[in-house]
Amino acid sequence: MTRRLFAVLIAAGTGVASPALAVDVTGGSVTLSYSGLVEEVTNRDGDRADAERRSLSGSAEVELGRIFAVQGDLAFHGYGLDDAGGQSLALHGIVHAMPELSIGLFAGIESLDGRDADFAGIEAVYDFAQGTAEAFYASGQYGGSDGHAMGISGEYYANHWLSFTASAASADFGGRLEVGRAAVGARVALGAVDLTAEYGRADVGFGRFGDDGAFASLGATYTFGFKGGATFEGRSLGALLPGL
Repeated sequence: MTRRLFAVLIAAGTGVASPALAVDVTGGSVTLSYSGLVEEVTNRDGDRADAERRSLSGSAEVELGRIFAVQGDLAFHGYGLDDAGGQSLALHGIVHAMPELSIGLFAGIESLDGRDADFAGIEAVYDFAQGTAEAFYASGQYGGSDGHAMGISGEYYANHWLSFTASAASADFGGRLEVGRAAVGARVALGAVDLTAEYGRADVGFGRFGDDGAFASLGATYTFGFKGGATFEGRSLGALLPGL
């Protein structure tokens, strides 16, 4: 199912465009971020260690007419424990149902700590006068185990350069990957570059690692295009992990 949807989204992005259906790159972003658990953690071998994540990710969106669009995400993650890493690719098919509301279907493939994952789901984002609200639900497989992931996030614009954020997400893939997290943060806009900071709590189970505690993250995002970014946040199982 996931790979069929992935193929359909690729076809939409590469084959639907025609002289009668103008294609226009509307925007995207590139993000460099770091996050980690505030305190040292105990892995499943009983050792104390730092749990952290370093990420480079990007998204780009192409319009297919006035209503439809396709967005692509690419992400690379590196983790502190056991030198684990991950890469992901996701595609979104987007319908701009109203000026304030966009709905999407997405599918992705991923390699996380040497195990393959695939996922597909539905998402929506609503823009209001002083902020945005976004939600997603996905199901798929990781390392041969079926599971699901879901999340909500919101942003409130205090003024033209400062906004406040809140988010919550969870994932459960049969014990191979279990995450529950919630965080609040802030974003500062400096022209085409946004600086972000976040603080929250997470309960993580992944391979031999399992712990819960507070985490913090810092990031810098460069946005481009007349939309000032893509419609949806990038989708990646690895991005749900605040640190390993």
